[in-house]
Amino acid sequence: MPIYCFKCDCGNTDEVNRPMREALDPHECLCGELMHRDVLAEHSGSRHKPDLWRGFACSASGVHPSQVPEVMAIDKANGLNIEYTPGGDPNFTSRKQRKEYQKVHNLFDRDAGYGDQAPDNR
Repeated sequence: MPIYCFKCDCGNTDEVNRPMREALDPHECLCGELMHRDVLAEHSGSRHKPDLWRGFACSASGVHPSQVPEVMAIDKANGLNIEYTPGGDPNFTSRKQRKEYQKVHNLFDRDAGYGDQAPDNR
């Protein structure tokens, strides 16, 4: 199933797997309002319009929202400038930045591909 991006007026964003027939159906935000599809975010990785690229949030590397200030201090001490979503997910600007973040926080991709942080025993 395709992944669709949704955006709320409160600033929250979400990615949802759903059938194409439900692509335009609104999605409920955590604040209770309805989120609407953000087509620009879905296509912002286009090589033809790099100025529209917004990066990507990684829920797997996220922290509880109350821990964001502490993690940001660790990031800053290690030379990383990472922004976080309201839900505590880091918003990476590149794969290289994601790899550096994972190294600092001792995270890795179990099925690491080219350029991904992998466990030392591989």
